[in-house]
Amino acid sequence: MSEQDDRSRFEAVYRRTYEQILGYAMRRCSSPEDAADVVAETYVIAWRRITELPDAEAGKLWLYGVARRVLANHRRSERRRLTRHTELTELTELTELTELTDEIEHLYAAPPTTVSRTAWAKPWTCSPTAIENCWH
Repeated sequence: MSEQDDRSRFEAVYRRTYEQILGYAMRRCSSPEDAADVVAETYVIAWRRITELPDAEAGKLWLYGVARRVLANHRRSERRRLTRHTELTELTELTELTELTDEIEHLYAAPPTTVSRTAWAKPWTCSPTAIENCWH
């Protein structure tokens, strides 16, 4: 089969099945953008494997199978991304808490005049107790 025949065949399959594959993806994705990505990837795979694409109704079923696998990959990616985001958020919060704890320990270890100067210089970094001690 020539490249022109492959192109014509692909275009015909695309026109016949696009709305159905898009609807399938839209019902299973959390956003229209994700569904569009799934559909685009499905047709990229169909183009690359045009010689394996069956004719007529079997071709549509084949595309649904490709879309199903693309969706599964998309969901795995989303889960990994969400897990990594959660890990990074927890790490950031832990780092901020550790830095704050270190600063508080430093203030408690410092002589009272240092605490007073620090409280006035950077009140947002001091504990409420350190700021109250400035007034006594």
